[in-house]
Amino acid sequence: MSAGIAAAGSRGRPWDICTRTPALLAVLWALSAVGPVSAQSCFNAQVAASTPTADFELQNDGTAVHRPSGLQWMRCSLGQAWSGASCSGTAQNLTQWRDALQLVRAINLGDSNADGDGAPGFAGHSDWRMPNLKELASLHEACRRTPAINEQVFPNAPAQGLHWTSTTVHQNAVAVWYFDFGSGRAGFALKSEAMPRFLRLVRGGSAGGGYQAGTNRVFANGFEAAP
Repeated sequence: MSAGIAAAGSRGRPWDICTRTPALLAVLWALSAVGPVSAQSCFNAQVAASTPTADFELQNDGTAVHRPSGLQWMRCSLGQAWSGASCSGTAQNLTQWRDALQLVRAINLGDSNADGDGAPGFAGHSDWRMPNLKELASLHEACRRTPAINEQVFPNAPAQGLHWTSTTVHQNAVAVWYFDFGSGRAGFALKSEAMPRFLRLVRGGSAGGGYQAGTNRVFANGFEAAP
């Protein structure tokens, strides 16, 4: 373990990607390429929407398919329920990364109703997983803040939205990346750090979509690991 991460973990302060890894930050912003302005309300009229509603196929089952990548997202964060038009209830805070992973597995098996549909899996699928960092960062809406996400696609999203990802820190398996939809920034912290974060699940994706964590990565029951 590097001394820098060890020190950060002992103080309980996640590192900001902006100060630690500018090259990776550039990749994340590239994933949110500027597109045409959608009908969503942008806080800054000078900034074009980076995730226009037209990029998503909105389903009545509480999912949204991102056309450029082929990824299918839950429109509600876990803990909320899809009402047919919006997300009701309060998003569930998960203070431990392992608890988030276990919850993904429980949802797919039908052992948890945190997705609000009362059935195994969600929307007829039982292969939901925790998104990796690049996938989650692709939802960042550059023209909005708190939350920095398209609320036409993801209604009633948590305003202060630290969300777990499945991506561990390179060469440091004890730390994991998160994405903050409150500020539109990513950071990382120790997996054992007790800091509440939300969870939005994803499934599928096209192999050439550019949203994979890297080659030779596999996903199973919410876990990301080398084969």
